[in-house]
Amino acid sequence: MWRFLAAGDDFVEIMNSRDLDSALTHRELAAVQDWLKTNKSFHAMRDHPLHNAFPILAGMWGFRAGLNRSFSQQFLAKLLDHNITSRYKGYFADQLFLQHEIWPLAKDDIIVHDSFLCQTPYGVNSRPFPTRRRPFNETDVFVGERRRWSLTDSLPEQCPLACRPKDHPDWTAC
Repeated sequence: MWRFLAAGDDFVEIMNSRDLDSALTHRELAAVQDWLKTNKSFHAMRDHPLHNAFPILAGMWGFRAGLNRSFSQQFLAKLLDHNITSRYKGYFADQLFLQHEIWPLAKDDIIVHDSFLCQTPYGVNSRPFPTRRRPFNETDVFVGERRRWSLTDSLPEQCPLACRPKDHPDWTAC
């Protein structure tokens, strides 16, 4: 969870948490730029049907500390409180921390770019990605993709109509 410490740094205005084993994509850049046009402090991305286990994925979210310094300090206090962080162990510790400690406070101050799960309880404040998904035979098919072969085969043919941009209902691969 050390990678989240930037959220509590007084010198940081904007931070994004990523997994180093997933490539940066134009789709991700467009989503972050779209978020930065809003007044929301938090940003999350869910770009695959299997991104449904947690409201905020540890490598696919951002925080504008400059918009919410009081929360920035709360975030840092939680990260530095051993009584809190010791509750979260194992592979999903960072995502469980975000789900239980951060999501309840962030869910009303967040933009979520979501291509499949916009109608679920985690779909609060969701919006479509501003770019169309690339064809499956190309690289960087979805945000957070770690390996070309890992999850691409499980992508459905179409995303739900409700998760498509209103001006692009034809984007079946949204």
